[in-house]
Amino acid sequence: MFYTTTHEFADIHWEDPVERNGVITGYTIELTYQEQICRGKGDIVNDTYDVIQPLNRYTLNNLSSYWDYNFTITAINNVGLGNPTETFTFRTNASRAYISLYLYYPYNLYIIIILIILNNTKYYYYYYYY
Repeated sequence: MFYTTTHEFADIHWEDPVERNGVITGYTIELTYQEQICRGKGDIVNDTYDVIQPLNRYTLNNLSSYWDYNFTITAINNVGLGNPTETFTFRTNASRAYISLYLYYPYNLYIIIILIILNNTKYYYYYYYY
């Protein structure tokens, strides 16, 4: 089992189980985390993702930055679900914020432009006075 993370997704890779009880037809990933709310953590959330064989990887998208997640993977065959893996934990990376400040002052007019880029979203703020 191995995975890579960024501030908004995790790419998970795994091997087929050594002991099989039939032909594997897919996998179920169960992701558990505490909901992110203003000023702390909220309820426990359980999300389930189905992966159809022959894929042994899955990308979890739209994750919160710098947040802890737990997951297990369970193989599926014609009989049903197998035993889940041990629980794995990962933390997404911190998001990057870029802030640029521009100051223009032509002809007694002061213009301040602030550009903030957070998670690939641009926010512009303009201020002016004379």
